[in-house]
Amino acid sequence: MFKIVISKEIYGISKTICRRIREEWYAFALGRFQNLNGNDMVFYITDLYIPQQEASITHVRIPSSSMVEMFDAFSVIEKERENWTLLGMWHSHGEVRVFHSFVDLENINKIFKTFPTQHLPMGSISEKIFGPEILGDIGIEPIISGGFRGIRMCFGSTCLEIDFRQQIDDEKFFANWYSHFYVMKAFVEIIKEYFGSIPIIKGALRKIVRYIVSVVVNNHNEIEGKIFAFDPYKRSESPSSFDASISIENLRDKPLFARKESLNEILSKIRMV
Repeated sequence: MFKIVISKEIYGISKTICRRIREEWYAFALGRFQNLNGNDMVFYITDLYIPQQEASITHVRIPSSSMVEMFDAFSVIEKERENWTLLGMWHSHGEVRVFHSFVDLENINKIFKTFPTQHLPMGSISEKIFGPEILGDIGIEPIISGGFRGIRMCFGSTCLEIDFRQQIDDEKFFANWYSHFYVMKAFVEIIKEYFGSIPIIKGALRKIVRYIVSVVVNNHNEIEGKIFAFDPYKRSESPSSFDASISIENLRDKPLFARKESLNEILSKIRMV
């Protein structure tokens, strides 16, 4: 389940802009997100960053210089709000009903391809379990190739290999590594002795995704929210989309950008064409 929680203050600022700008306009949605139990994601929109833009009745053009503006804003966010991230986009359809158009999808893709993925919320949308397998022993050994270069752990027929991608010559590091993994190996023997049974191991593969939130509003107080999930390793693929419930609430976090600028300063960034 996906839920978008919008700050009352931010929603009020958006409604004020809609009263003054009757055409389309665009903003970056900022805030934090919470993964409640692996499946439920809540996105808290606590700020809007309104970039320089060219707006019309049916379209908004975001110049490349405006994307650079957002990069500058990241440094402010990291300094002032360490748990915030770029959630996605917020834009108005003016007098038109709220929906996600083809152009909107292009802008969502543009966000994903333009900004480093670490600035976007991360989660998983699927998990594949393989096994279970009766665990008779854990095989742990160093990877040696001209020096200590990694660790290989085998749980029955399933192996996990960690490659350091460099040679480590520190003997103390090697000794510490071996002592910790020896304890892990002994853990299985303790379980077998204490319970008189052999443990079972299950493997899991999670599909990691990056999320982009999209909120569409209009001049009639209508609103729609969707969540788009991207595979960070397949940047050319189209995202999966999910409907999201929306609530307007009082939130503890206060805006950094939308509150800092006056209404006239915000409106001056939206040039009508």
